[in-house]
Amino acid sequence: MPLHAERHGHGPPLVLVHGFTQTRRCWGSVGDAFAVDHEVICVDAPGHGRSTAITAGLVEGARLIADQGGEATYLGYSMGARFALHVALAHPELVRGLVLLGGTACIEVAD
Repeated sequence: MPLHAERHGHGPPLVLVHGFTQTRRCWGSVGDAFAVDHEVICVDAPGHGRSTAITAGLVEGARLIADQGGEATYLGYSMGARFALHVALAHPELVRGLVLLGGTACIEVAD
């Protein structure tokens, strides 16, 4: 099952991935501003928004996001930054550019 995504604008593709408990709609006017000269693809991450029914961990979630975004620049905030980083690591051929806002590579868990 594909993730829900909305596309608007024309130009080089830019994939926007939101943070935890948010949805594609959080990008609001930021997405609109980018859509002036980009095709903006706002994705609902697994378990969020219209992708609520999709359960996926970090690796599978990154693959699902890459399936929606294809070859593009990926911009992610917080949890979305982590997904975008994993898209870049797993599918470098798809990533034209990478912007990570407030993200970390992983959460350290004590054994």
